[in-house]
Amino acid sequence: MRGYGRGRGMTGPYDWGEALALSDDQRQSILDIMQQTRAKHWPKRAQVLDAMTGIRNAYAKDRPDPEAVGKAYAELFRLKREMIVDRVQAHNRILDVLNDEQRDQLQRGGYGYRQ
Repeated sequence: MRGYGRGRGMTGPYDWGEALALSDDQRQSILDIMQQTRAKHWPKRAQVLDAMTGIRNAYAKDRPDPEAVGKAYAELFRLKREMIVDRVQAHNRILDVLNDEQRDQLQRGGYGYRQ
């Protein structure tokens, strides 16, 4: 059942697997892609927290240096951009697992995903 709001994006085989009639191999391939992406993001999440600390520290001065603040934000944005690229690559790999009919059905019907 769908609620209000934007939803969670492409959430994987648990939310739309039955509706798309995924084979066991497809379901496992998608789970593997999701796990690989998660594993890749864990160290980056720690780096994001460190970058946020850097931003806090840059602002903590009596008179914050604009260059230091800018550099701290640049590091945060670099890390977030890498994670976005990773997610888009995973998304495309998941779409490659689906057959043409499944991709069409996913795009038409939603199932936790909108393009």
